[in-house]
Amino acid sequence: MLPYLLTFSRVALGLLFAYAFLAKVRDVAQFAAAVGRFELLPRRWVKTAALLFLAGELAVILLLLTGGSWLPLAFALAALLLLLFTLALLSALRRNIQTSCSCFGTSDKPLTYYDVWRNAGFIACSLLGWWLVPQVAGSPAAQNWLALAWQGLVTVGDGNGLVILLTINALLTWFILLPTAFFMLLLGKRFRQLDQGDPKEFLLQEAGSRRGQPAPPFEAQNIDGETVTLDSFKGRDVAFLFLSPSCKPCVEKIPALNDYCRQGRANGMEMVIVNVDHHITPETFAQRHEVQLPILWAPQISNPFAHDYDAYSVPSFCLVDAGQKIRAAGHLDSRYWQEQLALMWS
Repeated sequence: MLPYLLTFSRVALGLLFAYAFLAKVRDVAQFAAAVGRFELLPRRWVKTAALLFLAGELAVILLLLTGGSWLPLAFALAALLLLLFTLALLSALRRNIQTSCSCFGTSDKPLTYYDVWRNAGFIACSLLGWWLVPQVAGSPAAQNWLALAWQGLVTVGDGNGLVILLTINALLTWFILLPTAFFMLLLGKRFRQLDQGDPKEFLLQEAGSRRGQPAPPFEAQNIDGETVTLDSFKGRDVAFLFLSPSCKPCVEKIPALNDYCRQGRANGMEMVIVNVDHHITPETFAQRHEVQLPILWAPQISNPFAHDYDAYSVPSFCLVDAGQKIRAAGHLDSRYWQEQLALMWS
């Protein structure tokens, strides 16, 4: 019975990681953007973290195929990667970040607690496999499947090729395992920062981290279909609000944003909604939710506007002053969004 359970765990996790790896590696840039949308790492580390995660998934696949003495490490690394990603999902859900799981490549499906429970099941499968390995040592279920295949191609006396294969696999494993552990510690520190101290002070400090940077150029369409660029707002303070009609927290903020818009105009700041949804047009968005603010259309899947402004999730904002310099930017918090927008004048 135990060998069958080990075989099941090994095959199930192997197929899971192979499918996830192949889905993500087809568009590494999109996966990196998905990692950025969790808003857990500084922008300069996002691409590195995405590449390390992909390399970790590849290492799990190779280790599961190799088996033998490497099998416990394969299950341990699988559990580590799954735990890492699950903690990121939980953090995003807790902070009401509207994004997709992106566990199997680019997707428009919103993140839910189902994704967390699914990952928890695979973590349990990984831990079960790790526990079973010493219980069935010597069984074909725990043997080196690559070695068995290799023995069908080479003589018993010629093992040089197999030694080279295992050496490369060992080097790849440790090259991935150590950086993954480092990022695990880094994320642990980040979670403590989010849970401790004054959340308002932390959010405002984060929002002002890009202060003084030049605002990237962009092109978007207004509600009349005309092209609008950054220069269209030259000489004016403007708050870009990156929203989506399919995002519940975004829609719930519309009445309050309509009211706050008048206060912003009184203080010389124009507020503009950037609709990042590619299904719903600005006209439909405005009519359905009684939007009184100007709306620009820049679908996230085809227009780099949101990406260039680090608006990886919705709702997000970016304050640009009259000199086209960024004053503040980040995720628009449900509690302190007015204080975040007020950073334009601080």
